Amino acid sequence: MGKLASGRQTLVVGAVCLAVLFLWPRLGTMGAKVPSSLVAVIVGMIMVPLFGMNVSTIGDLCTINAGLPELHVPQLSIDLVGEEHFRPNIDDAIEHARELIAAEDAAKEAKAA
Repeated sequence: MGKLASGRQTLVVGAVCLAVLFLWPRLGTMGAKVPSSLVAVIVGMIMVPLFGMNVSTIGDLCTINAGLPELHVPQLSIDLVGEEHFRPNIDDAIEHARELIAAEDAAKEAKAA
């Protein structure tokens, strides 16, 4: 029963947060000044302890270290940054630029005519 109750409570928190996301912008000046996503996060954070809800948190799913991550130099090889990875993207970018230039020239010709 505990797992089912937790699932229902999580569903309620999610539904309330979604309702806040969609309804908050319709509140006029207050809705325009404060982003609805921020309000939804705050409402969810307040709801859980206020109503004593048993919902899973990120800390329940995995451990979060309190310190900064260890600094290290990433290991890169020439194979990762080789031509076969970049060449298709460069060709696509050049082709796209040509299409944009052609469309711009056509628009100028149409405007001049």
